[in-house]
Amino acid sequence: MSKELIGNQTLGQIYEKYKQSPAGQILSQRTRWDRFKTQDTTNENWIKIIGLDADNLRHCLVIYGITDWFISQQNNSDMPIKFNKQEKNLLLLTALSHDIPEGMTAKGDVSLEFKTDQDEQEELALVEKAIVNALDESCNRQQIASEIKKCLEDKNSKLGHAFNAIENIGYIRTALIAWKNNDNSNPALAANLKLITNNVLINSIPKLTEFSKTYFPIKRYLHQQRQIITQAFNMDLSHFEAYGPDSCTSYYQKFLSIKPLWEDWIQQNPEC
Repeated sequence: MSKELIGNQTLGQIYEKYKQSPAGQILSQRTRWDRFKTQDTTNENWIKIIGLDADNLRHCLVIYGITDWFISQQNNSDMPIKFNKQEKNLLLLTALSHDIPEGMTAKGDVSLEFKTDQDEQEELALVEKAIVNALDESCNRQQIASEIKKCLEDKNSKLGHAFNAIENIGYIRTALIAWKNNDNSNPALAANLKLITNNVLINSIPKLTEFSKTYFPIKRYLHQQRQIITQAFNMDLSHFEAYGPDSCTSYYQKFLSIKPLWEDWIQQNPEC
């Protein structure tokens, strides 16, 4: 973890405060992507199958790592947008902070697909409090908390746009892990792992192909993963049956509508 300071604290020290807080303790006992988890799958096994992104607390560390990589790749690229030291620190602190409110709300982690504006506003109101509590008086903690809230709230701002891109890389990273592990011997779990993949492709590929025009690391990542993404886009209707009879066809139609977008992106980006 970066040794850069926020006031007199390292980012590692700030994360430890989150970890030891009541919200952090709650998150450490929860998993993410639970919508796709079978009842007989323990939290420990779920994390083994789809990685640390499934751990509600350590997910923040996963996004931290992606953020650090993203900034380094972008700053060393030919693309015009760059991030200075202050912006880097704010993005890294956003990565560590962004899901802490999920340990403070009744609903906890809400799937992106079903998160309402009210859910979003409730979390945003709590994120400032969590950040202020984790920072000491060696920095302007209220200002930093406000800037991070803006980053999470305003996806058209420079940092908000970048963090949205980073989060979508996190989603597809987990989706591809799920795809690689979908030969699980438990048929119900294997079917649900396929749902993770096709659900993320539906929701994130349109965003990521657009983000790739601005951010070199997005373009590079998609290019590196193009074979497995293309393979996943060959799913047929049977891979959507676990959504249930009322939703299966509609999800599949959405999936088919996104596939040409991906195929066009591949043709337009033969090299990276």
